[in-house]
Amino acid sequence: LSSKPYADALGSSVSIDSKSKTANFVRNGKTAKVAVIFQKDIAYAPAVDVAKGLGLSAVVSGSTVTVTNPTPAAPSTAPSIQGTAQQSGGEGTLGQTYTICKGTDSAINFQITKLEYSVGNYLYDGGIKNDFLASSSKSLVIYATIQNPQSREIFLNGNNVRFSGVDSRNQNVQGDGYWYEQSSMQYVGYNLRPAQKVSIYTRMILDSGVSLPKLIVDDCNNAVWRFDLRGQIAPIPAPFADPNVPDGSSALTFFPAQFGVYYPGKTSFKMDRVEYSTAPWFDGTNPPEGGRWLVLYYTVKNITKAPIGIYGLGGLAFLDQDNISSRFSDWVYLASRDVALNVELQPNQELQLRALIEVEKGVQPKKLRFNWHDSRTAEVDISNIK
Repeated sequence: LSSKPYADALGSSVSIDSKSKTANFVRNGKTAKVAVIFQKDIAYAPAVDVAKGLGLSAVVSGSTVTVTNPTPAAPSTAPSIQGTAQQSGGEGTLGQTYTICKGTDSAINFQITKLEYSVGNYLYDGGIKNDFLASSSKSLVIYATIQNPQSREIFLNGNNVRFSGVDSRNQNVQGDGYWYEQSSMQYVGYNLRPAQKVSIYTRMILDSGVSLPKLIVDDCNNAVWRFDLRGQIAPIPAPFADPNVPDGSSALTFFPAQFGVYYPGKTSFKMDRVEYSTAPWFDGTNPPEGGRWLVLYYTVKNITKAPIGIYGLGGLAFLDQDNISSRFSDWVYLASRDVALNVELQPNQELQLRALIEVEKGVQPKKLRFNWHDSRTAEVDISNIK
């Protein structure tokens, strides 16, 4: 179109440079610089290009040009916040195989086969080492298969697939990063051949009273796989599970125990029998005036494949007829002779011990509480023992 009449129609100004054969259209602070064609001293400008440069829209139909002013989008009332978008990825399913870091040198296949809460011994390195948790904690044990999808060997350890999660208190938790073979309990840190597959287990440490509803597996390129674990984790077994927590994720501080049954601790332990005595102790100490001794006989066993040093860390307490708890006593001795406990227990070796506590006059113990080497506290009814 003829430049000056077109500029007037658009409500813009125009300046024409005949030497460079260009025209500058200016409208509402916007400039459209276009090439023009001169015919008989009239500069003709491309209508569509001019309109576009000025933020307008032009449509040519025959000899007619229709120009419109597009309605700008209404400004968003929502603030723009950086870093709040959820990481890309997908929803994972237990039992399904996934490849993470696909197409890279870090590519690896994994499949989560089973999950369980545990308060028991965590054996590794072929059962030589025993990592027993404090009574305030439990573990989520993750069982998985790992496979090398690449055409070359890759080095395998706990960094190949990184497990994390968000617990029921909305706190981020991390896996401990250590993998062990399910069959041998040996530490995983070696080369994996192309297509070779290995079954491993690893764990996440959680507070005793929380669950893990969401598990996260990191992928490359800032992506993750998210696993909804609600109803998917095997519960803590009896007698340790808190019956008031339906999903079985919480462990009791004092669990209902029985005589003659082994329970987990630094070494396994079982309570054999309880008796009362009014005789002086071997060092000449007498029970409280008018009172007596409560003596627990128990057996400990080393279930690992390496020696374990043990010493007097057996805590004995009781609840009386008014449901008042005594203080814990740490008097522990060999059962066969009057010697304080400080021995090295060999693999599969059992050792009988005894612990004692003062019972004052007029007090009748109803429940015995026993804690062995920071284990969960066993609680057993002794109300019928006189």
